[in-house]
Amino acid sequence: MNRLLFILGIVCLSIAVSGQERDTLVFKGQLSAWANCNLTTKNLLFGGRYIPQLNYTYNFIKNQSLDFEISANTYGTMLSRTNADGDIKPYRAWVRYSSSQFEIRAGLQKINFGSATMLRPLMWFDRMD
Repeated sequence: MNRLLFILGIVCLSIAVSGQERDTLVFKGQLSAWANCNLTTKNLLFGGRYIPQLNYTYNFIKNQSLDFEISANTYGTMLSRTNADGDIKPYRAWVRYSSSQFEIRAGLQKINFGSATMLRPLMWFDRMD
C-alpha cells in the first residue's frame, strides 16, 4: 500500500512539474492616497483610490486561449471625520478568445477620443490607467 502511494505521488508530481499550465489566475491592483490640511479652518481632507484587477487565462490545445479581465474603480474621501463619501464603479471588463491566426475581444474599456478624429500629435503621451 505504501509503495502504491509513493508511485502515485511521484506520478502526480511529475505531471505537475512537466505539464503546461492550462489556466492562470492573477490578482493585482493600483492604490493611491492623498491628504490635504487647511490650517486656517483646521480641516483635514483624506482620499484614496484603489483599482483591483482580476485576470484569468485558460489555455486550450493548439495555441488557443480564453482570457478574462475584470476591474473596478473604488474611491473615497473623508473631511475631518464629519463627511465621508465613496463609490464603486466598473472600470474595465473584457473577454478575449484567441488562436494563432484569430482573435476576438469584447468588453468595456476606456477609450480616449481627444480633440481629433484620426490622429492627435500628442496622443502618445496621454496617461491612461
